[in-house]
Amino acid sequence: MVNLNFSTTAAGQLARRSFGNRRSIQRRRVRIDGRLKPGQEIKRRVATYRKALGQAARDPLVLARIVELSELETLTAKVRADVLNGEVAGSVWSVLFELNRFTNTIGRLRQSLGLNAAPSDADGIVPTLEDFMRAAE
Repeated sequence: MVNLNFSTTAAGQLARRSFGNRRSIQRRRVRIDGRLKPGQEIKRRVATYRKALGQAARDPLVLARIVELSELETLTAKVRADVLNGEVAGSVWSVLFELNRFTNTIGRLRQSLGLNAAPSDADGIVPTLEDFMRAAE
């Protein structure tokens, strides 16, 4: 018979060290696991959109919408790839319906965040047809 001599005091100290440290608990509860490719893609998109929005991205509501947009875009890309590869679980029509809903939601989110705007020209001047004709001559 082996006596490990694990007293209740030692158990209490172990529990206090493990569960008393709030930071260790918070570190374990992550929404997006950055070790997987979809998680890395979501984090990359969030960083890109935060940079594009600048100061407006500091608002918690805007940041929540940015994360939602990034998650939906990543999920939609995954579902679309699965459909194209024939790896559909269930009815193809229901998956295509959900894919359409995701795409529409992404469009609305991008529009509400102002991310659908066309890229601006460096000079602010769009070349006309005459400019192209002169350049071709």
